[in-house]
Amino acid sequence: MAVKSIMTGDSTKIFHMSKTLLKYYRKVSWNLLDSAAELKARCKEEAAIYGLIGDSIEDVLYGMDSCFIPDMDMLEGRLQSLYLTKTMIGLVNKAMLRIKEYPEHGELYYSILYWQFTAPKHMSETEILSLVNIERTTFYKRKKEAIELLGIILWGFMQPEFIGLLKELTKE
Repeated sequence: MAVKSIMTGDSTKIFHMSKTLLKYYRKVSWNLLDSAAELKARCKEEAAIYGLIGDSIEDVLYGMDSCFIPDMDMLEGRLQSLYLTKTMIGLVNKAMLRIKEYPEHGELYYSILYWQFTAPKHMSETEILSLVNIERTTFYKRKKEAIELLGIILWGFMQPEFIGLLKELTKE
C-alpha cells in the first residue's frame, strides 16, 4: 500500500508541518545539548551559592523546596522547555524507527530522512544519492513519500502522546 493511499485529512498541511519539523531537527538537537550543558553549569553555580547538597540538575530541583533561589521560576521554565524539546526529538526518533519498519520502502524512507535531516553532519543530496544508490527522480519521490509517512505517524499516532505530556506539564 502506497503512502498516498493512507493519507487522510489535510495532507498538504501535514506534509509541510513534517518538513518544517525535519528542517530544524539537526539545529534543535544541537541546541538541546548546548542548553543542557549550560543549565547543568548553572545548577552547579546555584548549588555552590545556596549550599545545596549535590550540584546536579536533580539535586538543585530537590533542594529548591528547602531554600529560596531568586530566579527559580526562570530555572524551572528552562528545564520544562528542555524537557519538552527533548520529548519532541524523542517522538521524531520514535517515528523514524517506525518508518524503518514500514513494509514498502521503509528502510529507504528511513535512510533518506536520516541522511537528509537528522544525521549529526549535513550531507549534500549527491552524497545521499550515492549512499542510498537511487536515481535523483526516485530520490525526490521517495523523500516526499517518507515525509508524508512521518506526518501520518507523528500527527496521527503520536500526537495524543505529546498532547498528554503537554497537559501533564502545564497543570498546576
